[in-house]
Amino acid sequence: MKKLFILLLCTAFSLVSFSQELVQGLPKQATRQEIQTALHDGYVTPSARGIETPPDFPNIRAAAEWEEIQALTIAWQGYSGILKQIVAAAVNECEVIVLTENATTTQNYLLNGDFGGPVDLTNVTLITTPLNSIWMRDYGANTVYGDEVDDLFLVDWIYNRPRPDDDVSPEAVADYLGLDLYSTTADPNDLMNTGGNYMSDGFGTAFASELVIEENQGGNTGWGTQYPNQNETEIDGIMNSFMGIDTYIKMPNLPFDGIHHIDMHMKLINEETILVSDYPEGVADGPQIEANINYVLNNFTTKFGTPFNIVKLPVPPQASNGNYPDQGGWYCTYTNSVFVNNTVLVPTYYTEYDTTALRIYQEQLPGYNIVPIDCDNSGNAIISASGAIHCITQSVGVEDPFLISYACLPLSDDEAQDYTLEAYINHRTGVANATLFYTTDLDDPYVALPMTNTMDNNWEATIPAFPFGTTVYYYVEGVAVSGKVQNNPMPAPLGYKSFQIVNEVLGCTDPTACNYDETATLDDGSCVLPDGCTDVAACNYNPAAICDDGSCIIGELNTLIIETDCWGNETSWNIQDEFGTVLANGNGYNDQTTYTIDVCLGTGCYDFFIFDSFGDGMAGTASGCDVDGYYQFLDAEGTQLFEMTQVNFGDGTSHSFCITQAILGCTDVTACNYNDLATDDDGSCVLPDGCTDSAACNYDASATCDDGSCILPDGCTDSAACNYNAAAVCDDGSCLLPDGCTNSEACNYDPEATCNDGSCDFMSCLGCTIPEACNYDPLYTIEDGSCLFPTVWYVDADEDGFGDPLFPISFCDNAPAGAVNNSLDCDDTNPDMYFGAPGTFEGIDNDCNGTIEGNELLPSTCLGDIDDNGIINTGDLLMLLADYGCLENCSADLNDDSIVNTADLLILLGVYGEFCP
Repeated sequence: MKKLFILLLCTAFSLVSFSQELVQGLPKQATRQEIQTALHDGYVTPSARGIETPPDFPNIRAAAEWEEIQALTIAWQGYSGILKQIVAAAVNECEVIVLTENATTTQNYLLNGDFGGPVDLTNVTLITTPLNSIWMRDYGANTVYGDEVDDLFLVDWIYNRPRPDDDVSPEAVADYLGLDLYSTTADPNDLMNTGGNYMSDGFGTAFASELVIEENQGGNTGWGTQYPNQNETEIDGIMNSFMGIDTYIKMPNLPFDGIHHIDMHMKLINEETILVSDYPEGVADGPQIEANINYVLNNFTTKFGTPFNIVKLPVPPQASNGNYPDQGGWYCTYTNSVFVNNTVLVPTYYTEYDTTALRIYQEQLPGYNIVPIDCDNSGNAIISASGAIHCITQSVGVEDPFLISYACLPLSDDEAQDYTLEAYINHRTGVANATLFYTTDLDDPYVALPMTNTMDNNWEATIPAFPFGTTVYYYVEGVAVSGKVQNNPMPAPLGYKSFQIVNEVLGCTDPTACNYDETATLDDGSCVLPDGCTDVAACNYNPAAICDDGSCIIGELNTLIIETDCWGNETSWNIQDEFGTVLANGNGYNDQTTYTIDVCLGTGCYDFFIFDSFGDGMAGTASGCDVDGYYQFLDAEGTQLFEMTQVNFGDGTSHSFCITQAILGCTDVTACNYNDLATDDDGSCVLPDGCTDSAACNYDASATCDDGSCILPDGCTDSAACNYNAAAVCDDGSCLLPDGCTNSEACNYDPEATCNDGSCDFMSCLGCTIPEACNYDPLYTIEDGSCLFPTVWYVDADEDGFGDPLFPISFCDNAPAGAVNNSLDCDDTNPDMYFGAPGTFEGIDNDCNGTIEGNELLPSTCLGDIDDNGIINTGDLLMLLADYGCLENCSADLNDDSIVNTADLLILLGVYGEFCP
């Protein structure tokens, strides 16, 4: 542990030294030299400036950064190459106002060949004014409108640095543009704030870190002045009365961002979308950023009532050494970008990460001109000074903003439903008309849908339904009564919003979320993510958290007290457990300020590390400061576990300590309220005294601690019940008592009965139950086989003794008249026709075999033509020979003597060869 500690100190010191060599002008942090100068010379607070009372306008609205601007302002103080690139990219979009201490030098640089060559100065204004630093965003004034889209004015805060020229510089911009400047510089509305720690959605919601609370709690700034003394409610009131902010979201400071400005890790690009820095898991400020974003998602919504859309931007380590901020690397960030109407200026560092970041910007802002500006270039590595593009620019909105705002249409899982878009549109002269344009193919023209004014400034139109797999691209155009035309997105039709119609199950697909939906196939942005400890018994319980992140610590709050010297931002610390895991940390402190910090720790042993980036510990008086720093650590009972032992502890020092706090509670393992975490018994044990289960047969209403004697229901104990259980000792109410005949074969079967009562009757209902039987009786319910069925008879109309099968008669008694008991008649109108009847030589089928043959044939008209083919020939001779000797019904009996013999043969031979007439 000791060797590792020394290595970290050496690394930190070398990185700090290297960073300081690269800084041009003042960094974003207050330097030791300027603080010493202020203390030595006596810092004079800038005199009153602007209007120090709240603006007297209705419906005050602070503008968002993506709105139309008339000017971009910068301060010409170092990093000239970067500033020149900003001017060159911005002059095509708006006027560029350059504050400078030497206009001639600045103009000459803009016109020389460096960094892209000469810049067209047509749209550039140089204002000569005293300056201290380049960080225009932090001390520049903010655009605010009265009556929402009218009465443009600027609002300036107290700057949180001993830089008086910077602090008053907004007056130069306001004077040049002829705008009123309102300032939060006088009691009771005095407020210290910085532009890098402020972002607005343009509709009353703003974001900040808790730095804005820390720097307004009173106390010594460290450079000879006092911080404003405002509580959080008062801070919110000032922001509301000067800027119209009614929802001021404040997030915990990041451990490794020394300036605590949110523009170093997040960026609002519209009312719904936040770009967020994404560190590798567990690295640097990654965990705290994730916790902060989850806090926002779980507790706040967009102006439309929808969750914020979070888009992550991978963070690069410092190019020269591969280190992240927790290892002393620079705080590289892609979120520190700035809108300049249709152009977005993005800081870049090196290709490996730049390409991904620029792609994400282009995907999120299609149609915008994304301009990369290298912030890690040799001689212009501005990121080494803890800032980038957003930090050194400030915008001024247009005089007549055309406000168009709408919620992006979400993913749809319905191909039959039309898609209605509702937009809020406002201009100070009124809105003449509005149009919703859409297409499903960017190579095709957009379809124009006139929007309807539904009420006040609300407009809507409906895009028709499309099938699954379709992407719809769209934008809104407004035309003011004055004739001004505005699009949202601003660069439309090149810019657009889009949504898809997907054949998916929408829901939360993040398994770490509290509302994870395992059936969802596509995430809809509804996830409620872990955001803190939700266990009220934990010492780090977070009442604002709604989804537990597993961080709960069962222990007690200890107290770390730090009193800073005149260089509070040089101090940082952390507490590690025996495995080297950092459990708590802090940095970015104000000067000459006492901090009382709650530290939640469970029982165990820990190491406390405290660092000083300058290398002289907290020895303030040795460096021209009025006081030395101090620190101490107290356990939950107020007992001091360690304190500062040497004021000049160099780069850092450490202390080992253990938490052995007594936990009161019941320590009797047999008690109902036994607490396995308790170390000291407090006499609260509740011992077993009876059965407390109200469902048990031996329940004791007076018992308070169960003794395990409960006899729980285990079956039916009624011996008269059908389900009586002889082994049961506690009746469970399941007994089934006799309630009727349960035998379905009994005459008195009761289908609703559950337990047979022995009443079943099997005799009174025996009989014939078949309705077709002759002796059927509907009173019988059980068949006994006694049924007598009717006999089938057949009508014999021709009285030949043979019945007609087509006319059966069922009859229970004797045969009816005119009926017989067979169905052998094939023609009941002819007594000579029935099965087996002899032929009658009438040409009818007497025997009902389907063929007229033999003696059924009519007599031939030609003697000897036995086969009736019209000629007496060999065929007839063969038939006679076949019939020779026939004695009955003989077809070859030519002489009708009832026998076929030689006489018939001679007759045939006598007419052989003749033809029949």
